[in-house]
Amino acid sequence: MSTTQTATLHSNYEAEDGDVVLVSSDNVQFRVHSRILREASSVFKDMACMPAPQDEQLSDRIIKFEEPAYVVEFLMDAIYPREVFPSVANYAQAWEIAKAADKYEIGRAHTVLQGSLIENEAFGQPLRLYKLACFYEWKKAIAWSSKASLNKPLLKLSNMKSEDRKSLMELTDAELEAPMKLHKSRNAEILRHDPTVISRFNCLEDIPDGDNGGEPAFETVWRCPAVGCGGRGNNEKICAAWVSFKRGFGEYLDSEPAAPALYDRNAFGILFRSLVRTSGFEWLDCNECSESFASEERAWRHYERIGRCIPRTVYEKVLVFPRES
Repeated sequence: MSTTQTATLHSNYEAEDGDVVLVSSDNVQFRVHSRILREASSVFKDMACMPAPQDEQLSDRIIKFEEPAYVVEFLMDAIYPREVFPSVANYAQAWEIAKAADKYEIGRAHTVLQGSLIENEAFGQPLRLYKLACFYEWKKAIAWSSKASLNKPLLKLSNMKSEDRKSLMELTDAELEAPMKLHKSRNAEILRHDPTVISRFNCLEDIPDGDNGGEPAFETVWRCPAVGCGGRGNNEKICAAWVSFKRGFGEYLDSEPAAPALYDRNAFGILFRSLVRTSGFEWLDCNECSESFASEERAWRHYERIGRCIPRTVYEKVLVFPRES
């Protein structure tokens, strides 16, 4: 019994004036124009030397592809004028299309494939797009997917969904290095500061405090900013609360590495008040008046600036801003 698959003509590529027929591995035919192919790919330039098509001998102008119809269709959609990007069903297809674009030297197909994947938000799998983009050196897709990876907790695998963990494990150590550095550098910049960034209290360090066995002793003093007060904050309790505050902020970044609260005032207020409460800052104030140590508005100004200076893609670095006085 014959198993030969019946040839079908693709409904989008049946041009009457087409002078060449492309046949996919699953026997779908595309009647297209050799001029379009020659302009799009150096591999097809030799078609200019082929004889003019004869209606009775159309088979003389047949080119058989080793790739299935969805690949040939995408390549044609990429080189023919289109108002929208052609679609891709999944990353298995994306890899096959990219491989064919390389094989037939159709550079525009790479550009269109990048755009299609980004437009479809990479199927919610930015790490898989990042791997594909690294392989083919697609800079736009590398930037986009590394930024999108900030929605994935790369530094806390226990917080990752199983599908995201699988995508992560598909990356080589070399491919993973830059995204991990991006996540780590952001966290380090957000968490590296001291309590002065959330308080209006004046921090005075190395203030003489008697002697210690003949040696001068020094302490850190937190002066209340209230006019005419002269009160203090308890340095030991402030330091302990700051450790707890940073730990809580770190846990927030483990679950939300994109740190959306740094870009939304209301969201920041909710986060800050929670951290102030759980760290103990809520109960720390001046020993002479009711001035609270933690200032939400001062903290917002600081962290909003941090949000503007931390990198969002693997191509960016931490920007340096003058520290607020």
